[in-house]
Amino acid sequence: MVVTHTSTIASVTDATPAKAKKNRRKISRKNPIKAFSSGPSSSSTTHRENANNNDEEMELAASEPLSADAGISFDEEAKDGDDELMIDSEPSSLLPAGAAPVFPPVAPGAEKTLLKSETRRVPIPPHRMTPLKKDWLNIFGPLTEILGLQVRMNVQRRCVEIRTSKHTKDIGSLQKGADFIKAYALGFDVNDAIALLRLDDLYLDSFEIKDVKTLHGDHLSRAIGRIAGQDGKTKFTIENTTRTRIVLADTKIHIMGSFQNIKIARDAIVSLILGSPPGKVYAGLRTFIGPEGARASHDTRSRRSIRIPKICYAQSTIFHPSVQSDIDTPSLSLQGTMCGILGLLLHDPSIDAAPEICEGLSLLQHRGQDACGIITCGPKGRFYQCKANGMVRDIFDVNSISRLIGGMGVGHVRYPTAGSFNNAEAQPFYVNSPYGIVFAHNGNLINTSNLMQFMDQTAHRHINTASDSELLLNIFAYNLQQTGKFRINEEDIFTAIGGMMSQVKGAYACCAMLAGFGIIAFRDPNGIRPVGLATRKVGEHLDYIISSESVVADAGGFTDWEDVKPGQAVIITRNGISRRQIAPPATFAPDIFEYVYFARPDSVMDGISVYRSRMAMGDALADQVKTVLKAANIKVDVVIPVPDTSRVAALNLAQRLNLPYREGFIKNRYVGRTFIMPDSIVRGTTSKEIIQMAKDVGAKKVIMASCAPPIRYPNVYGIDMPSRKELVAYARDDAAVASAIGADLVIFQTLPDLLNSVRHLNPAIPNFDCSVFTGEYVTGGVDEAYMHHIEGLRADNLRDKALSLNLDALEGKGVAGKLSNGANNDHHEMKTGASTPVNGSDDTVGLHNTFNS
Repeated sequence: MVVTHTSTIASVTDATPAKAKKNRRKISRKNPIKAFSSGPSSSSTTHRENANNNDEEMELAASEPLSADAGISFDEEAKDGDDELMIDSEPSSLLPAGAAPVFPPVAPGAEKTLLKSETRRVPIPPHRMTPLKKDWLNIFGPLTEILGLQVRMNVQRRCVEIRTSKHTKDIGSLQKGADFIKAYALGFDVNDAIALLRLDDLYLDSFEIKDVKTLHGDHLSRAIGRIAGQDGKTKFTIENTTRTRIVLADTKIHIMGSFQNIKIARDAIVSLILGSPPGKVYAGLRTFIGPEGARASHDTRSRRSIRIPKICYAQSTIFHPSVQSDIDTPSLSLQGTMCGILGLLLHDPSIDAAPEICEGLSLLQHRGQDACGIITCGPKGRFYQCKANGMVRDIFDVNSISRLIGGMGVGHVRYPTAGSFNNAEAQPFYVNSPYGIVFAHNGNLINTSNLMQFMDQTAHRHINTASDSELLLNIFAYNLQQTGKFRINEEDIFTAIGGMMSQVKGAYACCAMLAGFGIIAFRDPNGIRPVGLATRKVGEHLDYIISSESVVADAGGFTDWEDVKPGQAVIITRNGISRRQIAPPATFAPDIFEYVYFARPDSVMDGISVYRSRMAMGDALADQVKTVLKAANIKVDVVIPVPDTSRVAALNLAQRLNLPYREGFIKNRYVGRTFIMPDSIVRGTTSKEIIQMAKDVGAKKVIMASCAPPIRYPNVYGIDMPSRKELVAYARDDAAVASAIGADLVIFQTLPDLLNSVRHLNPAIPNFDCSVFTGEYVTGGVDEAYMHHIEGLRADNLRDKALSLNLDALEGKGVAGKLSNGANNDHHEMKTGASTPVNGSDDTVGLHNTFNS
């Protein structure tokens, strides 16, 4: 809801009868065609003309014709073609100045008038068009499914057009939809703007710094700096304390919240503009909110709650692979999901691939937030790299991207698996022998001990880190070297990949790049981890992309997406694509958690739409919830998702149960990696906190519904899950799980329903990896000894992570330089100047170049 201030209506209601008649006569003489001769209703023309003069356009929809005694009449000639209301301005129908208009109530059984659908265009600033395209699915869904509007993105006019339809139930839906889009256009995050659809007491307020004080140059810059604070601390504190959202857009400031909270936030910002130090502003905020509110303001998890009597929480079984200790330290949480890989080969080697790779990695950021990297191949087969721990936006700036030369490259975002987190393990990896290979990997190997022994005793290759990705790269390099050729071709690469697949066990989706040759993609025989490719036509030539998810290809304008088949290898050069089925057929079993949680909803993987699969999960869960609630004789009032991945399923569940859907929790998107991303019913820690938060704000009962069955076993294919004893569902039934997390009831999706929700979208896939539910691992080779090994690696990871945090804390005192290992030094070196050749040679020796670089 947006509050606007206009003066157009006041000019009508304040008009005296004499002036009204005079204006009516004047308009009749001036525009005889538009003047009506139907008695009192002719005065409506006056107001329509006045409205036109004031550049105001009004589109109204009435639920029934209003009677003549209400002061409104319709001209007989205009019934068929004119839907505008005509207001009689005779003295008898005029209201006293300042009085609010009163309209008769609509009869309950009244039929709707057959008026034209209303349309609204919301302009989008040029700098918000690209984000709009990326977030379109999250914007389109609520407008169509919640408000029942028709929506269209008009790229030519740079606007979003919304229109009422027969599915629009509320007459205020059009305004709500326009407010939602306007908030996004102003710069608010889509997940914050969507609150305007859910809560009726939220508004937008905008003002400029010059409205408070005229400032120029450095004085203006310092005022903006005081509002933002160091690393956004001041702005975040105001937001968190006043329960608002703030956008700083140059000299304009936009605030979203309730009337009272907007006023408090605005007063604090005004004080900062006028020169007050942040400490004084903080003190003023503490005075307002009191001790209880002050404690809440420091809790980044309690961003917004809704007071309700009973709650049914519809939540995907969101796996949050955290390693939180009993002390709530956000930085100890291994935030992220899987890894994301990306390869790009442009038809023109003179065009740098790095900017597009960087943009693609940002679309895969949900698959890994711990580290990222890009390596490109430039002229004469030279490699250029930049990689480090951190998010894509933190590592890559204009300067670092400009140094990544070449029309071919590989990118990676990493979420650390067992025992892996440090800087030296940021991917892509590189080996110079043979031929110069760059390698990015998503997954986890389960026979690393045997492979390490082989590397040491037979291959005589040194592995510098504990990462199984570097190990897999060296296995591939060893097999490629066995060809013994001075120049290699596609057949040699297929042979090397075949030798590698015969040696390794586990899950792997990989993208490799050979210097001066091309890019390669291959997938494990079970197809556990996803990878695919697409093409983009540029004139008579083709660009090629390899990615973990199709969303990257869609955003880049690539078409003809195809998934790499299990056990298949694909080699791409500028001469074309070569495919080969390397490994013999095995059980095709993609990880079902990709669809439950990991993947973006706008991706399609192995022919299955992630969005549609989550809709089906919500429908199936609704049937389960109905059965359980009926047996327990419990009624719920509202369905609230735990953001973000549960939203789609929760909305379908609410619709199927005929219950209202509300946003009760909002993600904190303003502080680094501190998100409300619960480990759901994995460890149960965050679920317990969420349930307690709901009860603290008045919920009498909280029911946790999960779109997946209980997780009772660790994942060994690329997810750093807790040990078995830490899993809240391990050796517990549903009642015990509910008691452990503080819920009144826990409802799990059944495994057959989960499988059917995904399988019905592609019946060609008979099986899915469900090892976390069943303990059955499709690759075999997972026994008790291996489980102990994984749990030991995880314990080492915790210890090393804590040590790294201590070193970071000491860095400001000058101690870290003495204590930090070489990996940390590499991080700083890479961040500032690692965009340089890594093979140290001007010429590429020993390669069969299939194109001139």
